[in-house]
Amino acid sequence: MKKRNVLKDNLPEVYVNEDLTRKRHKVLYDARVLKNQRKIADCWSFDGEILVKGKNRVISTVRNIDDLKQVVSENSFK
Repeated sequence: MKKRNVLKDNLPEVYVNEDLTRKRHKVLYDARVLKNQRKIADCWSFDGEILVKGKNRVISTVRNIDDLKQVVSENSFK
């Protein structure tokens, strides 16, 4: 995964994604929806974990939908 940028530079049509469990994939998908709705600043996966950057620029690890809701609620008052 660390070398995927080398592959991306040489073969731009190739995508390398992490193999997430179904549950984590759903959490990441929901986080991307929230990012598109501008309720969070960013989201990504790294080493099997889902990371979310709130509007306050604090990065949190989320493990489930409740954690994701907590990040959104913490940032809704700022």
